[in-house]
Amino acid sequence: MGTDIHGTLEYRRQETWSGLDDGWSLARNYYLFSLLANVRGKDALYSPRGFPRDAADNASEQYWVVVAENQEEASRHPNWVPRARAESAVAAGHAEWQDATQRLVSDGQWHTPSWLTTGELRHILNRYDATVARYYAARRAEEAARTERPAPAYETMLAGWDNPPDLHPDWRILLGAMEAGEARGIPMRFIFWFDN
Repeated sequence: MGTDIHGTLEYRRQETWSGLDDGWSLARNYYLFSLLANVRGKDALYSPRGFPRDAADNASEQYWVVVAENQEEASRHPNWVPRARAESAVAAGHAEWQDATQRLVSDGQWHTPSWLTTGELRHILNRYDATVARYYAARRAEEAARTERPAPAYETMLAGWDNPPDLHPDWRILLGAMEAGEARGIPMRFIFWFDN
């Protein structure tokens, strides 16, 4: 079982954030997760900020779960959690209360929530691209320095190091959507969190 990322795209009109979609489940990429929020590494360009308290309803409904007072009440609502289980998850550090009322708790599967602006996501993706390109160039140089390989296989192997894999297109599409909004003067942000 691995770690995956989930999130929603939001735009702001006046002082209110509104959801643009029902959520993104983006391609798994542990080095990128490290750059985003220190998940599966310690390379984050922006420290995780937590779940924004002014998030739109669609993001909040995905991240927070209603706390029922008891198991019977929770059993009548498929997405509710009994208070005892919520308290246990919070005490163990697997969940957090939305606020002091303790009526909403984060889903116990979610962790490391944060959000990024368009410019911040662009910065992270640019860093990702540069780091991967440097890695592949270094590996090609290491392999080229070895002389004991048969010529045809050697040339094929070196050619592979000339073409680093591109980031999965869904990350480029997300950034493109954010840039399209920003180009029209609409502030955008991507709220995200990870699962176990």
